Amino acid sequence: LMVVILWTLIKINAILNSDGSIVGAWNFVLLILPFNIYFGWISVASIANISILQSAYGLNDFLLSQQTWTVLKLGLALAAAFFFGRQKRNAAYLFVIAWAAFGISVANVNEPVVKIAALMLVLISVSLGVLAGLERIISGPQSKPYETSS
Repeated sequence: LMVVILWTLIKINAILNSDGSIVGAWNFVLLILPFNIYFGWISVASIANISILQSAYGLNDFLLSQQTWTVLKLGLALAAAFFFGRQKRNAAYLFVIAWAAFGISVANVNEPVVKIAALMLVLISVSLGVLAGLERIISGPQSKPYETSS
């Protein structure tokens, strides 16, 4: 079910962020921004669900240590941040990733490798979010960040 929600949000965000007819501050605040934030949270929750399934089946140490799995999942979040956040100039999505990564760093204070990896994700996501926001402001509402070239 989570994959269906995630796929739906990918499609909704692609439409909302590529449609040049949706312009104006109110449309952004009331329509685009909520979906961007929801998309970010469902992305994070999808990665968390991987951890839950892994734990439920006793696979936390399967092939790799639990710490390594966590760092790999943070890497997956970083890849999503780069694609859906940076490449698509979706600052809200990036800030959600940063917020979740900060929570992971706090929860793993006794795991230095995980804490440092999570804090690096926070720093990268916030930096990319600021850059994405500035680019959107400078380029104006005519930008179509989800448009793909054929």
